[in-house]
Amino acid sequence: AAKGGDKKAKHGPAEDKAIGEVEGSGTNGIGVPATLHVHVPKAGGTPDQQKCSGKYALHSTANGFPVWIHERKDRFLYHGNDEHWYIGDDEEMEMNFDCDQGYIRHEGEAMLMPHELTGAWERGEDWTPDQHIWVSADGQPPSLESRAPRSSKDKGKGKSKNGSKSKGSKGFGKSKSP
Repeated sequence: AAKGGDKKAKHGPAEDKAIGEVEGSGTNGIGVPATLHVHVPKAGGTPDQQKCSGKYALHSTANGFPVWIHERKDRFLYHGNDEHWYIGDDEEMEMNFDCDQGYIRHEGEAMLMPHELTGAWERGEDWTPDQHIWVSADGQPPSLESRAPRSSKDKGKGKSKNGSKSKGSKGFGKSKSP
């Protein structure tokens, strides 16, 4: 994985075309934002979940949806193969995001982009709703009411400590700990 804040995401002409194709899509007439901001509070989670916080830039597409990459180049915001949005890392990228795992997730709603979703994002490993996690296009948190927890369909897998798969009572969740 590339480390360092100044390295640019590298992609070829095919990915450039894919990015161009998604920029005009989306809902509410705003298209796909070039930048998203994610906030994962320190309380109630693992350091790896907290590393999901930050600024993400439009990177490519996967599963018919846009993919954003964290400015550190170590996290990706993507739509998995189970109708959920996830934030994962290089492991999910190596699977071309054709997976259903990550550190945090939110059930998708039609063709809505991550910053347009309502209800709580969930933390792996047991997919615990956390209404203090948010995604926005402008860096400002959405209303707390719009992030209230909803019932989950309880799908998805993830990693626990040291990247190994670990089955919890509600499936798999990614919650690496030091």
